[in-house]
Amino acid sequence: MQEKEKRSKRSVKQVLQDLKMEIRSSQNTLIVAVDIGKIRHCACFASSSGKVLRRKFFFTNTIDGFNQLMRQTKFYQRKEELPHTLFGMEPSGYYWVHLYEYLSLREKRVVTVSPLAVNRNRETINVSKDKSDPKDAYNIADLMRQGKFYFPIYRDKEVRKLKRFMQMYYRLITQKASLRCRLRGVVGYVFPELEHYFTHITAKSILAILQAYPFPLQIRTLGKSRFVSFLAKENPHFSRKRAEEIYELASSSIGITGEEEAVLFEIRVLLNELRNLEENVARINTEVYAIVKDREDYELLLTIPGIGPVTASSIVAEIGEITNFSSGKQLIKLAGLDLCGSESGISVHTLRHISKRGRKVLRTVLYQATVACIKCNAHLRACYLKLLANQPNKKKVKPKAIVAIACKLLRIIYRMLTEKKAFDLGYDEKLKRRFSLKKTKTVSIEKSDLLQPVAC
Repeated sequence: MQEKEKRSKRSVKQVLQDLKMEIRSSQNTLIVAVDIGKIRHCACFASSSGKVLRRKFFFTNTIDGFNQLMRQTKFYQRKEELPHTLFGMEPSGYYWVHLYEYLSLREKRVVTVSPLAVNRNRETINVSKDKSDPKDAYNIADLMRQGKFYFPIYRDKEVRKLKRFMQMYYRLITQKASLRCRLRGVVGYVFPELEHYFTHITAKSILAILQAYPFPLQIRTLGKSRFVSFLAKENPHFSRKRAEEIYELASSSIGITGEEEAVLFEIRVLLNELRNLEENVARINTEVYAIVKDREDYELLLTIPGIGPVTASSIVAEIGEITNFSSGKQLIKLAGLDLCGSESGISVHTLRHISKRGRKVLRTVLYQATVACIKCNAHLRACYLKLLANQPNKKKVKPKAIVAIACKLLRIIYRMLTEKKAFDLGYDEKLKRRFSLKKTKTVSIEKSDLLQPVAC
């Protein structure tokens, strides 16, 4: 119990560093490296000293296969007298989650290896481009023996459920945008003047027209007064003047005729799909709110001006527990906003750019949130304008400044969630005053030390 308490007090970073040192220095650990597949996995058994015990062991992605893996692990532990075990795998899709949960429930030490590291390390083992599951399993074992692994960020059930809901939400939003484009194309084919008249194809008035009278001929047949009264009934805020303008556009329309039945069927299908999508999005918002309404991190994120419920829910779903991170820099790397470049001597010097090796959804949400925060948040807007003023003649200044403010926003989020404090506009000024006070104190102490007489 005391060891568990000590381990809980240590940060995740310290635990990971200690485990790496243990694997590199010890020779009594059995390394079980698994190449993940959809139907079956391939395991490689090796010792931390570098001795390969078994290069390939295939087992299915079922409970029987997992039990076979455990029996083989116990067999090699007894045979080679290796008291400790470490399981490692490459997180491929969602197939690795089943094995990870199985091992975690049995309190086994499990780590993951970066797919990029597996790809790069393959050529260091064998120059040949030949690739197979046993070779990949041995490759993972080699990386584990070098200490090139990390703990997976495996969220609790509540956050996993939230993440799945947010994935569905963004998928539906993408589908909705596609449906709007298709609907705009159909309207532009039969009634191009109407398509150009409205900015948004899903406006209330245009949806009412498409539902009842989608063709110019139908509007002309209805008559001007009846058409104006129809729009006034469907949308009371729509002006009579604009309704009359639409009728005049229908009177002189150049839309294609002769395909009314097919076009009408397509319009109704698209409108039904849009309606169903909006209903599903509303259901998802209800479920998401039920999950996050009692979470402290969600409430703290909402205190930032410019961040709304959807953005806050997305950030919570992507980050998970803030205790998994030791600094704001790790959040920046998680989003793929860390800078990278290429330098070699004096001949090669490429411009630094964001790596984009993080979570795409988190990066997209942060970019959109940053644009909103620059408009609504006085503190971040001042930082943004200062960055623009400092580099007046540089190329792509605005996108670079937005990325810089996004990184600052992530550091603010990390500070808020770790300290459990709401957003404070004057936090930077307080830090400057605190730093200046410390600096003046140290200077005064140094002066007093210099003025003290030296004993002969």
